[in-house]
Amino acid sequence: MSFSFNPGVMRGARLRIGRGGREEISGKIFDWNITRRLLAYLRPHRRMMFESLFWMLASAGLALLAPYLVKRTIDDYIAMGDVQGLVWMATATLSAYAADFGANWRRRILLSTVGNNILRTMRG
Repeated sequence: MSFSFNPGVMRGARLRIGRGGREEISGKIFDWNITRRLLAYLRPHRRMMFESLFWMLASAGLALLAPYLVKRTIDDYIAMGDVQGLVWMATATLSAYAADFGANWRRRILLSTVGNNILRTMRG
């Protein structure tokens, strides 16, 4: 069994069912020439790619911060009965979750824009 959108041209790795019903891949799995050609399409969008990398790292940090704040809230404020500290920590935790959502949203918008621009370039 092989998959191709253009049956006249068969390039790259082919997938076929071998003995015992297992899938076998024949041909090159990774090709530096194809990778280089694809990266050339990213070159005009470097700024957006670096910005999306920044937002990805920020989101990863914020995703780790929120559970840490919950731990601190339970250990330091709920256990001690400090209601005012609990309110501040709850606000900080919700802010961390909101900032994580914002960072993820911005990263997705940037990567979608880059992907759509590259597709437009390839088709144009």
